[in-house]
Amino acid sequence: MRPREPHAQRGSEDLCVGRSPAFGLLGVGFALAVWVVGGALLGSYLDGRWDTRPVLTLVLLTLGLIIGCYDAYRRLREVIASVEKKNERKGQP
Repeated sequence: MRPREPHAQRGSEDLCVGRSPAFGLLGVGFALAVWVVGGALLGSYLDGRWDTRPVLTLVLLTLGLIIGCYDAYRRLREVIASVEKKNERKGQP
């Protein structure tokens, strides 16, 4: 069994060290879901509180979708960069 490497500083290049990049991809999907569901829930709550149904739900759902897509794109770029860096260290193309 190979000893684990210590992670003194964890950056985007270390996302896949010692584990599968699938964990990074799970984070991408989870982040998108949190933004979309969070926007919808907050919008629904505020609509009920201020009697503006369904305006705020739709606005915050759309905003959550936009922010979630941007966040997923940013995280996906980090995962891809870490996989490429890991492959470079191994000498693979």
